[in-house]
Amino acid sequence: MKSLPVGTQSFVELRRNNRYYVDKTAFIKRVLVDDSADVLLITRPRRFGKTLFMDTLKNFLQIDVNRPGEVTERRDLFEGLEILKDAEFCKTYMCQCPTIFLSLKSAEGPTFQRAYQAFARNLTQVAMAFSFLENSPNLSHEDKEFFKLYKNLNYMRDLAHQDDVQSFLQRMIAFLSQHFGRQVVVLIDEYDVPLAKAAASGYYDKMLPLIRGFLGEALKADPQTGSEARPYLKKAILTGCLRVSKESIFTGLNNLTINTVWSKDLRLAEAIGFTQSEVDTMLEYYGLAEQRSGVRKWYDGYRIGGKEIYCPWDVINFCSETLHSADPRAFEPRNYWANTSSNDAVREFLGFLDKQDSEKMQTLVDGGSIEIDVNEQLSYGDMKHHRSQDFWTLLLATGYLTLVNSSPKGSSNTTYEVKIPNREILETFKTNIQAYFSERNEPVASLAQVVVAALREGNSKEAMQKINELLRRYISVRDTATKAPSENFYHGFLNGLFAASGSCVDNYKSNVGAGGGYADIVFTTDLGSDTIGIVIEVKYTSKVEALRVTALTALNQITQKQYTEYFENFGCTRIYAYGMAFCSKTCFVGGQEFTQSVP
Repeated sequence: MKSLPVGTQSFVELRRNNRYYVDKTAFIKRVLVDDSADVLLITRPRRFGKTLFMDTLKNFLQIDVNRPGEVTERRDLFEGLEILKDAEFCKTYMCQCPTIFLSLKSAEGPTFQRAYQAFARNLTQVAMAFSFLENSPNLSHEDKEFFKLYKNLNYMRDLAHQDDVQSFLQRMIAFLSQHFGRQVVVLIDEYDVPLAKAAASGYYDKMLPLIRGFLGEALKADPQTGSEARPYLKKAILTGCLRVSKESIFTGLNNLTINTVWSKDLRLAEAIGFTQSEVDTMLEYYGLAEQRSGVRKWYDGYRIGGKEIYCPWDVINFCSETLHSADPRAFEPRNYWANTSSNDAVREFLGFLDKQDSEKMQTLVDGGSIEIDVNEQLSYGDMKHHRSQDFWTLLLATGYLTLVNSSPKGSSNTTYEVKIPNREILETFKTNIQAYFSERNEPVASLAQVVVAALREGNSKEAMQKINELLRRYISVRDTATKAPSENFYHGFLNGLFAASGSCVDNYKSNVGAGGGYADIVFTTDLGSDTIGIVIEVKYTSKVEALRVTALTALNQITQKQYTEYFENFGCTRIYAYGMAFCSKTCFVGGQEFTQSVP
């Protein structure tokens, strides 16, 4: 019986060590030939098998350095697999293409310098694999000098040499094409990890130009300066978790195809991930067919290109643990995804969404579906704005949600109905996301409830003390470093805070028409048999010493524009107005009581 490939991402290891392999080789032709674009980007959630698919491509295409065109040894690895049935395609492509395979999974760090050094180390490792270029008769002396620099780790790690790091891919494509006299295939796995980590760690504005320069010129159809020269690049295939906007990375790249979890193109729907028939075959092979129902309930449910897809990581781990258990028939499915799906970008949003988003989450947890508007131009740099649309798009892209059907809703091409795909993700959803918005998140929820209690009792000092405690604990000074008004950030912070307060708050509205203008925040809250109305105006100042005056300005605005008229139909016995002024991680709260609904 074949062993299960838990955590194995190497095609050669799977095949040589007689491990179970789900044959995806039929899709080699689809990504190389059937898709006519020069550059193909495939995005799927983590643990879906992207790296193994890319490694399979590399092993099929990579030319033998010492014996160009020799296929015997490589053919043995693919013996019995679907791709060998297409003899003509194999003759044209198998072991015939110089191939650059680069994974950016480890190109990250807590600072830009550390991430840059990790990125440079990856490039040096790639260059070392092509050391034969130093003696190539087809490269000029200048080309060889550049290549020697690419092999020099100390040189490449130096921030002063960013231009050479950015030119690496473009030049390596040219070097390999000139040496072999053939076009080059480029495979880049987890291309977006450096950007995701940079956005989470505060150096996105430094990482973006590096990645843009690294990919931009290299992936254009003809990176050569000679107009009559044959293009060096045959095909580039990239994988990642999130599609980023073309403007942020691929500017000037016209011949680009992007295949996402919401793409309608069926050709690659089954290329990454397991289908129902593939899962059934695996369970049958290991004598676990009786577990089919449980496996489906826990791990099925993703809809990609109209196809039902399983996450391979889950199925493989379940089979492995079941076979090693004392009683395989009684072994219950469990959550394997939660500990591997950490997403810093998702956490970036938590605490800054409004009550409507919290209600949507509850609908999802209850087994329902919601409609979301997908931001197809989302970039990691957008995360700092904490927009609701971006949050839901991110959940869909990272595997927390899936499409109910593959067609958009109504006349919009970007509005989709989504749901939680399966029981495993439901548990993960509750643990990793919903907890941030619910009373289960005790540190935030308990403080949120104290803030509400202070506000409904007219205790500005207590409310101010607790809000400042939350600001010191959860907010970074970098969070307000956006082009959007700083007031928007603190307004969003309060929205998230009150969403976490649970049943303490009713009739919550943000930016609602009231009196002679728009009130920032209004809600009601009960105190015994009384209903209390709360209206809040948010202001920002860049000077700590101006906090008190700014808060009084906000309070005067509430009075002058008669925002308290909003509560005239709520039967409030008392209304409290609060002006809240913020500066960095400090807040000042000024309050005023109204004894009737209409002043």
